[in-house]
Amino acid sequence: MFKRKKFEFAIFNEHVRAAVARGEQHKIYKDDWQNQHFIEIDAMNEKDATARIRSRYPQEQGFVILACKEIPSE
Repeated sequence: MFKRKKFEFAIFNEHVRAAVARGEQHKIYKDDWQNQHFIEIDAMNEKDATARIRSRYPQEQGFVILACKEIPSE
């Protein structure tokens, strides 16, 4: 049996960042998405974790992954 691992992603939304820079608000996402968010995902490996984060935060909607790291189990 495979043990699931925990991964942390640093992401932001480039569409929100651009809107805020123009003095506007994004139609869907709050202004705080211009800043980096840390999202934890449980997955089998980094590839699976990236697929999961991409399904929740699609690149087509402006989400940018800045970093991904595995969180060591305690």
